Amino acid sequence: MITRPPSSALLVRRSVLLIIVALFNVGLARAEAVDPAIERLYSFLNGLQTVEAEFVQQVEEADGHVPEVSRGRFSAKRPGKFRWDYREPFEQMILSDGSSVYYYEIDLAQVTKTSARLLEDTPAAFFVSDRALSKTFTLSVAEDKVWKLPSVRMLPKKEGTVTAIIITLHPQKNEILNLAVEDSLGNYSRFTFSKMHYNQPIEAERFNFTLPDGVDLIDEPAN
Repeated sequence: MITRPPSSALLVRRSVLLIIVALFNVGLARAEAVDPAIERLYSFLNGLQTVEAEFVQQVEEADGHVPEVSRGRFSAKRPGKFRWDYREPFEQMILSDGSSVYYYEIDLAQVTKTSARLLEDTPAAFFVSDRALSKTFTLSVAEDKVWKLPSVRMLPKKEGTVTAIIITLHPQKNEILNLAVEDSLGNYSRFTFSKMHYNQPIEAERFNFTLPDGVDLIDEPAN
């Protein structure tokens, strides 16, 4: 018998993944930052073409309960291509081919397909916009509570599910050390990364999705 994560955890995972997909999509506007940590973030994202890494995701609910710790690997290639493979505790694949996003829940033999244009409705839209961060977010820099390093904290000016995005870059290396997302339900999702490889070739076929035999497809309208 398969026991699925709580529905709240699944919703958090999906909203956070939209942010990650958008994060590795297209370029940012020119930097209008003052703080060195914000300028570093602009520079890092503007220079990003491909990335592959192992990840650990921990979701902490408002009451302090940790419903799941997930592990897996992701790959991304600009513009708009992304693959996120969960290995533990449940196998799941989230893939963006640049026009559609597929959520493949392997144990349920079910795929949900949505338009990549839905990313425009998330607080992460600044990653696919030509507007400066300051037009979409209130930016500040604070010390990360775990890594004790300067982190860029971004508060959406438009109210939505996600209330804050926090990104910490490695102090010596040009890579993301930590990414965290806070939502309106009080959940806190933290991603940590390892074995990162930037701007190395990734085969195009990795971002193509073919519906497996016997798997149901749910096609959600873009609205």
